[in-house]
Amino acid sequence: LNKESSKASLHYARKANQLAKRALTTFDEFLSTFVRTPGQQNSQKPRKFAEDEIRPVMLAHFYSARLHSRLITVNPNEYIRNITRSLAEYRIVVSIVENHVQYHPRSPVQNAEELKIARDMCNLLPVRLTRLARGEPIAAVNA
Repeated sequence: LNKESSKASLHYARKANQLAKRALTTFDEFLSTFVRTPGQQNSQKPRKFAEDEIRPVMLAHFYSARLHSRLITVNPNEYIRNITRSLAEYRIVVSIVENHVQYHPRSPVQNAEELKIARDMCNLLPVRLTRLARGEPIAAVNA
């Protein structure tokens, strides 16, 4: 019975990862539609988004961050890479919204719940990464 449940768990973990990776690909494709124009490609300035673009872009980065942190892996280095990518996506959320609010101070996106969560995660994930780098068990970090 234990062997069967282990097989089922492995099957569901693979399926969850497969679906998450497909979703990540879809989010990346969506975000690629917002690339800079050829003259702006090498610009260091953050991309400016219109009011009707900012929320979908923010959510795509937010959900990408969430999916990266939920990918199932047994390899600690791969897990650290996933959490690092998740942190980078949360930082992008905060950055693009803060940049947007500079130009649109009354934008409702500044009060989005996802932004609050992203800011919290920008504070919490470095602690998790530090613990993982020290070799603390993943289960202890998730608790």
